[in-house]
Amino acid sequence: MNPDDQPTDFSEIEIAPSQSPEIYYYKLHPGRNIFFCRGHGVMSRQMGVFYLTVFLIVGVSALFFAFDCRYLAVTLSPAIAAVGVLLFVFVLAVLLRASCIDPGIIPRATVEELKWTEAESAESGDIYSAPANMVQNREMLIRDYPYKQVYCHTCRIHRPPRASHCSICDNCVERFDHHCPWIGNCVGKRNYRYFTVFILSVAVYCCYVLTFAVVNIILIYQTNQDLIETLKMTPASLIEIVVAFFSMLSVVGLSCFHVSISCREFSTHEDIRGLPRLLKQANRSNPFSQGSGCRNMCYVLCGPAPPSFLQPWKKVSTDSWRSSELAALVDPSIAVRSLHIPPTEANMESPPSQDWRSTVGGYPRDPTIPVQDELAAETLLGTQSNSVRNGSMTRSGQPLRRAILTGEIEEDGEVAPRTSVAGRRVIAASPTAGSLTSVAPPTIYSVSQPDA
Repeated sequence: MNPDDQPTDFSEIEIAPSQSPEIYYYKLHPGRNIFFCRGHGVMSRQMGVFYLTVFLIVGVSALFFAFDCRYLAVTLSPAIAAVGVLLFVFVLAVLLRASCIDPGIIPRATVEELKWTEAESAESGDIYSAPANMVQNREMLIRDYPYKQVYCHTCRIHRPPRASHCSICDNCVERFDHHCPWIGNCVGKRNYRYFTVFILSVAVYCCYVLTFAVVNIILIYQTNQDLIETLKMTPASLIEIVVAFFSMLSVVGLSCFHVSISCREFSTHEDIRGLPRLLKQANRSNPFSQGSGCRNMCYVLCGPAPPSFLQPWKKVSTDSWRSSELAALVDPSIAVRSLHIPPTEANMESPPSQDWRSTVGGYPRDPTIPVQDELAAETLLGTQSNSVRNGSMTRSGQPLRRAILTGEIEEDGEVAPRTSVAGRRVIAASPTAGSLTSVAPPTIYSVSQPDA
């Protein structure tokens, strides 16, 4: 027998590497939201007032079509019922669109991004005594007006300008306006136009129902000349008048307010915090304004719709969301403190060849995604110690970042570059002297995600 033919105690078997199971990202999202349609719809968990909104719209419309329109279509014109149906369908469609769309939720930082943020802060020589003091806020200039990038200790990101954290939904929302319980969702950059159109259409619809409910009562009163008997014959019209009148009072005032701030390119959150007053005291115009009230209104209602940064309908690998890492992102009291050490050559080494930015997190990463929003950015290299720039004082030892609007021309005639790091748009594309030189995202703005 040939020695090569003798059986051995083991055999070499090629085993394919096991693939980790994938799961929809909305099942892992730590915010207080309700997802449906496999993540394509998102709403707040507090839905009671939203159900009341739907009940009032559908209930009053049912009474109007069942009693008033049936009589008015014969007496006056069937166009009254047709226009009423169109208004009702439009109001309901815009309500569902504003309620079920992602308002502009900014995904929370992944564990790797959190480590980079803490490493950058540790390198700057800061002393941390509590998780709330781990990372300092940043300051930037937008058209020479200072804005702060507040660090969110829940989402673990430096919030972009005009963004804020909603305490009800527990998410950072881009261009946060307010949380509206009537639509059951936050009002942010992606659904503000639908919210504005909704309240305007509700005001028109309430006026329409109120007008023809009164007309119906007047026509019936002309036949019997008895008001009490008329109200007994059409009790539904009386209910419609009461509900439509008080609804119109509140909605018309709200519509006028939002039209006013939209023409000035402010949000409700900025108006409450007194930003218009501060700009007026500083004798400055709104840096986000398009130049006129009509242009601002057209930009708010008809401007380009930003993509969803969350994209909860996409599948992610469970390897990117181990239980310990997920707990560090969900619980704001848990802090990653392992990198709070002085910078040395050991912890300044470049990352491994496999880029973690393309695999971690609940959304795809791409370091070459262009900026898709109205803000581009550049860094003023170096630090300014106790310097005054257009009336704003910078902190000692910290760089002052300056952002300009897309398409704005610099003094030297060049357009500001569009850059991104780890799939996130950044305010500082180039780290300042002495900071990390690897692929760490120095200043996170928000997330750009391609469909493919």
